[in-house]
Amino acid sequence: MKILRICYQFICRFDNRNKRFKIYKHAIGKAEQSLHTIVNEVGVQDQQHGKYGLSKTPSPENELTLNSDQLEKLEKLACNKIESWAKDGRLRKHRKLLSILFDWERWGQKSEIDKFVSNMITDDDGLIDFIASFLSKSTSQGISDYVGRVNWRISLKTIEDFIDIKKIEPRIRKIFFSTGFSRLGDRKQLAIKTLLDTIDGKIEDRY
Repeated sequence: MKILRICYQFICRFDNRNKRFKIYKHAIGKAEQSLHTIVNEVGVQDQQHGKYGLSKTPSPENELTLNSDQLEKLEKLACNKIESWAKDGRLRKHRKLLSILFDWERWGQKSEIDKFVSNMITDDDGLIDFIASFLSKSTSQGISDYVGRVNWRISLKTIEDFIDIKKIEPRIRKIFFSTGFSRLGDRKQLAIKTLLDTIDGKIEDRY
């Protein structure tokens, strides 16, 4: 968020949209170490334009950072960058994998995303990483609680946007009961437990 605010403050110093577009284009093309920042920035521009239902009220024309044609070109550049990370293996390890997949789905071809996910979950390590990317946290506090309670959830419906849960459930259960489960990191163990508890109805799937 801090990076986005800095970018916005700097880009607003240029009152010419062509200059802004050239800066964004150059930055996206040269970026090698960051993907989420790029995707997030283009997503902010989508929100300004009210695209993909990201905003109910688009910004007034005179407040738009870019015009619609320029934004479409940036979406393609960002999509190309995502596909590059997908091909060289970096995307599957990205901690913001899920949000990147959603943006890729908006800008790219569903067939490419399906291919990436299918390849990623071929091995157990990839399947675990994929499931862990859906883990989300919320807090709740009752009248008698001194501190908020942490609730971990995984949306089955969201996973179903990408894969058939019934096809991976046997593999997830096998991993859970394997001797290697205890050697997984805490977050990965939590993700597997949360998914199975949600499938079994122990955790309500509210999404």
